Parts: sequence; structure tokens; C-alpha cells
Amino acid sequence: MSEITATQAPVPTKRVRKPRKDKGVKRGTKVTTKAKTAKTKTQAPTKAIKLEPNLDNYTRDTSVKTASGAPSIDVNDSVAQSLRGRDLGAVYEIAAKKVGESVAALRKRYGHLNPGMQRMNLGNRIRGSR
Repeated sequence: MSEITATQAPVPTKRVRKPRKDKGVKRGTKVTTKAKTAKTKTQAPTKAIKLEPNLDNYTRDTSVKTASGAPSIDVNDSVAQSLRGRDLGAVYEIAAKKVGESVAALRKRYGHLNPGMQRMNLGNRIRGSR
């Protein structure tokens, strides 16, 4: 057996990397997956948005109280004026006539909601049927 000296030992060579041919990606930048890239592209910049409605266009009816005790508020259009002060049963009857469905069908559709949401949805259905 022959002995290998240090000068004869194979020297590990450093691997030379070929330049990447990615479109516009510079060396040393972090490459993300498509899912992460798509997620960051769809995010819109955040702005301060005023969420409070302009209450000048609404009407407060202090004679009618909501479940929390707050006064009732509506948009003050012709439908809101015609429904103002009526109980929920009367609103169902008016909506049934305007929409062309039975009161039972409307109650089945909206009966699981709280009274305020039922009234709001029925008012919207009346507005849509005009």
C-alpha cells in the first residue's frame, strides 16, 4: 500500500454557481412562493375610514324604542315613513302585499332574525319591489 502525502490528497473544489436566469430577480434577494406573493399583492394599503354614518340623512323616532332602549332610526324615505310606528305584524302584511308572497313564507324566511333585522329586511324587500 502506498501512502498518500498531503500534497497528493485530492483538494475539494469550490462549487461555482451559475448566474440565475430568473426574470428580474437579483442575487441575494429572498424568493417567495407563489402563495405568499399572491397574498401580499392582494393586500390593500390601510387608510383611516370613517365608519360613522352621516346622521343628517336619518330620522330618529324617539317614540319608538329598540330592544336596547335607543330611539328607532330610519332613512326617512317614503317606505320608512309609511312603516314608521307600525308593529312587526303590520309590516309583514304590507310586505306580503308589495312583494307578492304570503305572510307565512316571509315569516319562515325572516323569523329567525331579531325584530329589528326582520323589519329592516322587510323594508328592503318593499323598496326592491317598487
